Amino acid sequence: MHGQFVWYELTTPDVDAAKKFYPRITGWGIQRFDNDYSMWTNGGVPMGGIFRLNDEMRQQGVPPNWMPYVESDDVDATADRAASLGGTVVVAPADIPGTGRFAVLQDPQGATFGVYKSNTASGAWDGTPVVGRVSWHELMTTDHVEAFQFYHELFGWEKTGEMDMGGGNMYSLFGHDAPFGGMFNRLPEMEGMHPFWLLHQCEGCRQGRRDCDRGRSRGRSTTDGHPGWLHRHPGRPARRRHCGTSCQRAGPCRCAREANGRETDEEVGREQGGRAREEAGEGCR
Repeated sequence: MHGQFVWYELTTPDVDAAKKFYPRITGWGIQRFDNDYSMWTNGGVPMGGIFRLNDEMRQQGVPPNWMPYVESDDVDATADRAASLGGTVVVAPADIPGTGRFAVLQDPQGATFGVYKSNTASGAWDGTPVVGRVSWHELMTTDHVEAFQFYHELFGWEKTGEMDMGGGNMYSLFGHDAPFGGMFNRLPEMEGMHPFWLLHQCEGCRQGRRDCDRGRSRGRSTTDGHPGWLHRHPGRPARRRHCGTSCQRAGPCRCAREANGRETDEEVGREQGGRAREEAGEGCR
């Protein structure tokens, strides 16, 4: 369905390391597509892909990243519409032989995302949390009001709720019949970060926390150095805070509190906002 999230793609300089790392904390499988591209699977069903960040992409300033794709009824028309709304066509519409058609776009604030139309049934996500699948999509941007208007015009997303994370920092929920995720303006400590989409996996709380700790014990963060990824342990939407190790958890990070020696009023407000979002969501299916 037009406007539903449908695919998640990791671009990384070390494909082999990523293939070892992510299945251990997500439970995903891997299927080969061709010599250059492999697919992530959840319960045997493909839901994303992985390929190598090559030298040409590096020279163009592309970092290692996770990128979501949104289903489109007409990829060419969506790319044209995005450009007319102030967005940028990064990769022009093109065919994937025997598979579908795609394009890579940027919103007016600079966050990158893809659009895709499959030749067959796509399995796009309808907003129902599914264990193991990416089930929350979070946009960190410089103007969440303008960003929402762009995506509303492009995909028909509606605002499904809003809450104050503390200090007047608003968190806006969006989706169709069900929430797909949230949008917020980057916080002062994120000032140097470029706008991007952050992906949350739906997972059991205890297992997710154990995996987060396990990833850190291996000398890795749960982002594994790839912007846009977040291991999603609760079964409901909840904001995360970045701590010094890049491990990300619901509400204010324990390690961030230890580093600061106290919780600020702003952190308490964000934690309360996280609980409110959990109450608004539903558990994983």
